[in-house]
Amino acid sequence: MSARTSRLLVVPDADAGAHEAAQLFRTAAEESIAARDTFNVALSGGGTPKPLHRLLAANPNAIDWPRVRIFFGDERWVEPTDSRSNEKMARETLLSHVNVAPERVHGMYRPGSPADGAAFYEQAMRRELGAEGRLDLVILGIGEDGHTASLFPGMTEREELNRGLVAVVGDSPKPPAGRITLTFPALNRARRVLILATGEGKAEAVSRALSPGTAISDCPVRGVSPEAGSLTWIVDRAAYSGS
Repeated sequence: MSARTSRLLVVPDADAGAHEAAQLFRTAAEESIAARDTFNVALSGGGTPKPLHRLLAANPNAIDWPRVRIFFGDERWVEPTDSRSNEKMARETLLSHVNVAPERVHGMYRPGSPADGAAFYEQAMRRELGAEGRLDLVILGIGEDGHTASLFPGMTEREELNRGLVAVVGDSPKPPAGRITLTFPALNRARRVLILATGEGKAEAVSRALSPGTAISDCPVRGVSPEAGSLTWIVDRAAYSGS
């Protein structure tokens, strides 16, 4: 296991992973609200977090949702009505089922250019979270190529991904090419980071991510290493089979 990993939890299957993730989410919410009267969480896109979202939605009273603020780890530069939108997925599977105020849901997309959107989102994060933009919890996935958020192999040395909180990715190898993403500094300032990985298709990427010899440029998720927070991997047996 990589020295960068604070905690690695291997579970039987994706459902078990969702239950463990939901417990971590609830604990983070309770502790953050007790300490700071709010819980600031960045959600992930893709299919992996959907079971987690459904579990949270099925028991909405377990979390004080009016005190939750929602952010996103990255977004494809498409309108929130587009089927590819991370925000649309989160609304359908979670946010429309819980009592979170609309003004506390900070979607990344807005009319204009991705650069305008990134600048606007960075301002919103600093306004809501303080100058450092420190989130209480960031939920991430891992792609089969080792990417996380919209931080892809071969891009990790770019200056814009290593400063500020939000950056534009204009040449994503996965369509659509235009995206905005939280940067490595934004991810690594979080109080907690959770990386979810399920399914045999993620096994090779998980193996490389947990290997100390793997370069961040080849497997960007290895660049996630919270400076003063915790990092938890929840991986099902199928995804851990290559490790």
